[in-house]
Amino acid sequence: MPLGEQQLEKELGSLHYTKLAGGKIRVDPAWVEANLTYIDTPWSLPVGGGGFAARIRCHKRIARRLLDALKEISAQGLTDLIETYDGCWVPRLIRNGTSLSRHSWGCAVDFNAAKFPLGSADRQDPRLVEIMARHGFECGQDWQSRKDPMHFEAIRFLTSESAPASSLDEISVLVGGVKVAAGRLEGGHVVCAIAAVVEALGHTATWDGAKRQLVVR
Repeated sequence: MPLGEQQLEKELGSLHYTKLAGGKIRVDPAWVEANLTYIDTPWSLPVGGGGFAARIRCHKRIARRLLDALKEISAQGLTDLIETYDGCWVPRLIRNGTSLSRHSWGCAVDFNAAKFPLGSADRQDPRLVEIMARHGFECGQDWQSRKDPMHFEAIRFLTSESAPASSLDEISVLVGGVKVAAGRLEGGHVVCAIAAVVEALGHTATWDGAKRQLVVR
């Protein structure tokens, strides 16, 4: 069974949001920055409505599980089981309801929506369901009410620190217009090897392990 909203808020944080037209919501940008990340998909996923997705934006605490599930699907040669990718982080209310969709937290992903719509009694390929379940995602086709076979919702979570690095987070560090180091964004901060930057600025950096100090001269 899916987690209740209170359990979800305890795991992933309370959402501060503003209601918009059409059941959509605008989530506090600070929460988005602190909690969401991107994963680079093992193959380009066909998107419902056209096009392809090479990245999925999701909550940091499901990112590793979702990536590992997709890697397993690819490794087993089962990529054709995902005919369409139909969204993960989609800030909105549940369809025809007033409570928050799990997509608002970025902890659920939809596959094959046209083929397995909300309320359908049809069932996804058991191999897809089994792989997703091994990685902590429950399929909505097994719910007692409001069956939703397109929907795979996380019921187990990892720590934020386990989230895989995304190429979207990779940045270049330039000094005087010249790239001197590669880094990444973590929680709004730039993380990179400092020695190359210090040297490019004409200084030297020495680590004092006893005092746990980085000395720049």
